[in-house]
Amino acid sequence: MHKDRQSLGNYGEIIIKTPDEYWITGKSSNDREFYVVMQKNANLKEIADEVKKICESQMKEIFFYPM
Repeated sequence: MHKDRQSLGNYGEIIIKTPDEYWITGKSSNDREFYVVMQKNANLKEIADEVKKICESQMKEIFFYPM
């Protein structure tokens, strides 16, 4: 996942679903990386929205990314 993230450049997001129903999200911004792992029965949009909420509420002052 880290290698795939490098192809995105300075900003980007990768979301994958593992065979055992975990969702892994990797975000990149300003040479920083942030990963979220969730075990949740949800679809891709719901996971992306949940990660966005986490970033906005917990990481806004630390993790700089385009809104």
